[in-house]
This record gives sequence, C-alpha cells and structure tokens, in this order.
Amino acid sequence: MKEDLTINTKLFSFKGILGRHDFFLNLIYISMIGLFVIIPLNIYVACSMDSIADLLNINKLFLNAPMFLKIWTIAGYCVLLPLYISTYFRRLNDINGKVNYVINILCVIPLICSYLLISALQIGLSLITSFIVFLVLLFKEGKITSQLPYDYKKEFNWGAFFGTWLWGLYNKSYITLLNLILWFTPWGAYFKLICGLKGNEWAFKNKKWNNVTKFNRSQERQTTFWVIFAFVITPLLWFLFTAAVLTIFTLSMTDSENGKQNMSKIEKFVDSIATSYFQTYSIGENKNSFYVLNSDWKTYSFDEKIQLLRTASKIAANEKNKKENAKEYSKRKYYYSYDELKITKIYSADNGKLLGEYQAAETKKDAGFLDIVKDSIKSFKFYDAE
Repeated sequence: MKEDLTINTKLFSFKGILGRHDFFLNLIYISMIGLFVIIPLNIYVACSMDSIADLLNINKLFLNAPMFLKIWTIAGYCVLLPLYISTYFRRLNDINGKVNYVINILCVIPLICSYLLISALQIGLSLITSFIVFLVLLFKEGKITSQLPYDYKKEFNWGAFFGTWLWGLYNKSYITLLNLILWFTPWGAYFKLICGLKGNEWAFKNKKWNNVTKFNRSQERQTTFWVIFAFVITPLLWFLFTAAVLTIFTLSMTDSENGKQNMSKIEKFVDSIATSYFQTYSIGENKNSFYVLNSDWKTYSFDEKIQLLRTASKIAANEKNKKENAKEYSKRKYYYSYDELKITKIYSADNGKLLGEYQAAETKKDAGFLDIVKDSIKSFKFYDAE
C-alpha cells in the first residue's frame, strides 16, 4: 500500500504531511480550542485550593469537582488529544520522509501523559518534555517540504503581527478586526500569531497583487513602520497619556475643592505615620531632624531602618510642600523625597545621639548595575543606640 505523503493542512487527519508553518498554525488553532476546555477547570481548581500543596494532588480536586465540569473536561480532552496527535504524526511524517508509526507513537507519549490528572509535578514534567519535542518538530526541516519551491505565503508577516487590525484595514484583510474583541481575552495573543502566520496569504489575495516582488517590498516597508510603531511610537504615546492623566489628577488634587479635601486626607495619613514612628521632628530648609526611642531603634532590622529614613524624608517633603501650597501657583516650589533624604537625619530621643543618615556614595563611571545597587545601600549609615 502506497504511503500518502502529500501536504494535508486539515485540523484533524492522520494522512499526509505538515510543514513547519502549517504545523505551528494548527497547534495555535488547537490551543485556542483548548482554552475553552481548561479555563473552567482552572477557575475551579484556583477557587478550591486551600494551599499551594493542593497542586501536588490535582486529581483529588478534579474528583471532587461538579459532575458537569468533569464531563466537560473529559469530553474536551477526548477532542483535543486526537487533534494534537494527528498534527504531530503528520509533522513527523514530513521530517522522516515516510510514515514511521513507532517513532510517531514514542514522540506523542509525553503529550498523552500531560493529559493525565495525576499530580502537578508529573504533569509539569510531561509538559516540559512535550515542549522540547514541539521545538524539535518546529525547527527541524522536513525531508519532503524542504524540497518544495519557496512559498512567500509561508513567511511570517511581522507587520500583521504588530499592526493586526490596523494593518488589516490597509491590506483589506478585515478578519484582523477580530483582534479588537479577542485582545481583551486569553485568545488575543494566539490571534496575533495567526495574523503573523496568515498575513502574507491574506494580503496578497485580498489586495489582488499580481507581482510578488512588489508585494514583498510593500510588506517589508509596512513591517518597518509597524515595528517602529510598536516599540517607539506606542510607548511614547502611553508615556504622554500617563503624564497627562497624572497632571490632570495632580491639578484636581491641588486646585479643586474636592481635591483639597483629598489632599487633606493624605496629609493627615502622613501625619499619623509620623506620630507612629517618631517621638518628634523638626523640618528645616537645610536639615530635617527626626527622633526615635533607643528601645525602638534596637528592634529595627537594617532594611527597616532604611525604610524609616525614607519615610522621614517623605514626611519632610510633604511638610514643605504643604507650606508651598499656600503660595501662589506660579511661585510654588516642589520638594522631592529623594532630595530631602540627603538632609534628613534620625536622632535618639533619649540622648540626642545621631542614629541614622544618608551619605550618597560616589559611583564609578564604569560601574555595573550590581555595583550601583551596592553603593546605594552603602549610602545609608546607621549607628548603635546607647
């Protein structure tokens, strides 16, 4: 009997072969279907767990699940598993250049094991093994498809991936408008991948190109634009939007009657913190002094002392800003807690001895990130209370 080694891109079929592009595309479709199956179960497991230890015995949680959820999950797995296995089989046929049932079955065993609800550890190991097999199948060239002529439709379209529906409007690929809905769901990321994998096919067909070279040049220019849009323009727009929102919020907090009430609440909260940690304090233009009891200071860890000094600097900045708010808006000066940190010191309320201060350490020009962090920590100076 002659083996069927023709390309077969159907979602479910054990006949034929699958190239890398169609293999990846099929797995995305199956994964999107799989979300319908696993989301209800995941929600139930998350709500039923008493502790993380329950993950080590998921099968008990599953057995205690409502009957409809058990039926839904088992039925879903009965649909998903054949879809996955048939996709793997056809990809393996392409890699081997022939149908080899022994190799095919061995490669899908980890996949089958991952569907057995035994324990999180066993499922995790099976998933890791399955992922390794998936990577091999995805990146290894097939003996059959590698001999086929180059197909521009199989190229990943980064413009479609980053631009999705906006790219789709320009290229008359209106199916990409689904991203407006799916982006707010767990299926959004999968659909972006589909746009990238199917982008060339959609654009060439829908805009009715006759020249492949001109089509490729057009898509290359669009890809450049959408990559710049995704990594430069979009972050910049988000930054400007966030800055505008914060500015409006700040103005509303300081200028409106309701805002003044909110600021008053914040100030009272800061004052309550000051009285909780410090016996007394004095705020000056060039020096801020905060006083704590020796008995309290001895109980603080190094990290707690850092936080205490930072808190003192924030209180100092808040106090100075309260005075500035009484001035005309154009004449106001804003004080930052980092600047106040440099002139803020903690003293003993018992004997007036210096207990903590911040002395900015000099950092070398060629210092690495870890060196900068270490120097920052060394800048905090703490002394023992008598």
